Amino acid sequence: FSNSLSFQTSWVWSKNLSNAIGSDSTVFASDNVSVPTDRFNLGLDYGNVSTTRRHRWLTTFTYQLPGEHWATSSFAGHVAKAAVAGWQFSGIGVVQTGQFLTPITGGTTDPSGTNVDARANDRPDYTGTSYGNLPDEQRTINTWFDRSAFVTPKSNIGRFGMAGPGQLIGPN
Repeated sequence: FSNSLSFQTSWVWSKNLSNAIGSDSTVFASDNVSVPTDRFNLGLDYGNVSTTRRHRWLTTFTYQLPGEHWATSSFAGHVAKAAVAGWQFSGIGVVQTGQFLTPITGGTTDPSGTNVDARANDRPDYTGTSYGNLPDEQRTINTWFDRSAFVTPKSNIGRFGMAGPGQLIGPN
């Protein structure tokens, strides 16, 4: 403590890539929840891990309320000293970038022809207009991503959708 105030602050810049995410993209494939999208091409599941935040700033503080060393001579002073002496006021503040998200088709088609919807999530293809993240000035509560950047692949074309896991960045 210095003058009854203590604080700590930290900033983290992180990058966590994996091919063990699987088709669900919210857990690792080895967690018995998700399976690889294509066990012969694990590169389809390589991307940003959803629980990683690219930037995170954390600050904590504690303030020791005055009162322990008060010299009181009145009854009201004794009551005030008893009420606040030894108490602390503290807080935590966090500012971080958005979570990595993965676009999915919602199981409307089976592009690989492997009945993958019975065990996993299908991912869409890119249209080539963007990677799905809108510029900051175009984002709103209702329109955070560029939905025109993705298209649902047709059924039985013999491959999986090409949008990778963790390609979208969610709200901060």
